Amino acid sequence: MSKPAFDRVGFEILWQHANPLVDIVFVHGLMGDRRETWAKGTTLWPESLLPAKVPQSRILTFGYDADIYHFWSPASDNTIKNHADSLIAGLVAFRYDKKETVERPIIFVAHSLGGLALSMAEDSLQSDNNRISDCTRRIAFLGTPHQGSDKAQWVELGKNFLSILSNKTTGGILKELEQGSVTLGNLAAEFPKWLSHRKEKIKVVCFFEELSTNISGKSIGKIVTETAAKLPEYETLSIHANHCDMCKFSDPKDGNYLKVANILEKWATELKDEVKEDEAKKEDPQTFGNITANNKFGKHNQGTQAGFVHSEGPTNFGSGFTGSMNSPK
Repeated sequence: MSKPAFDRVGFEILWQHANPLVDIVFVHGLMGDRRETWAKGTTLWPESLLPAKVPQSRILTFGYDADIYHFWSPASDNTIKNHADSLIAGLVAFRYDKKETVERPIIFVAHSLGGLALSMAEDSLQSDNNRISDCTRRIAFLGTPHQGSDKAQWVELGKNFLSILSNKTTGGILKELEQGSVTLGNLAAEFPKWLSHRKEKIKVVCFFEELSTNISGKSIGKIVTETAAKLPEYETLSIHANHCDMCKFSDPKDGNYLKVANILEKWATELKDEVKEDEAKKEDPQTFGNITANNKFGKHNQGTQAGFVHSEGPTNFGSGFTGSMNSPK
């Protein structure tokens, strides 16, 4: 795969509400692109479909050079770490300008081995210089392998990805697969430990592909199996598509899209409520314990927000909203 064009590396804003309460960050996988990975035909669903589900949000997509040979090379740990550092540094820069932006909750959506970039970001997330770790509250993995440190399994996974590119696997490539697989296996084994040690638990959903991938009319099987996609103690759901298509949607009524989008909508609503509760505690810490969220904000009311309008009707991420917004193009 050729190196991505300059304008496809780094962050791009796909949607931004006038007063967003959550950041949703998309991270593509191997051989991916920050736009094309999430597009079916001319429909880039995080930009054109998802805002209807989570309007009061900012939606970002991150791009990097996702060449398979970089991931499975003997120096793959350095390569993935560079991508992870770029991801975190870029996100910190986007969120640095205002206090409410710095503290805004984050939902990550990662496809394939893009999830490993999040795993490697663990070191960056521990930095005292940013709050990305504390603000990371939800993660949706689409076809990300979490199969532990078994080198043989990672070698087999590497062969599956190579099969998408070529029917030939040379001895030299196999040797690099074996060496790189040790690194990837160790990385995958560490990520669940990081999740379990979080002071505030992160909600995670792991999606796996139901269909085999076909190359030139020949099936090469499932790239990431259900077993490999699972994380112990976290929810696992299927998507009726192959590995490459499981993150591409064009129809807002598509069952696969709704399975993913409804979870993001639910998470965004949960985080919106948490943000409101935190704001109330800061405004009135002495008496907050004696009043409920309903008493403070009303049963269906978000309350008055700086820079946004007061809403008297039902206001949630799924039923629409009142106020101004802008969608960067």
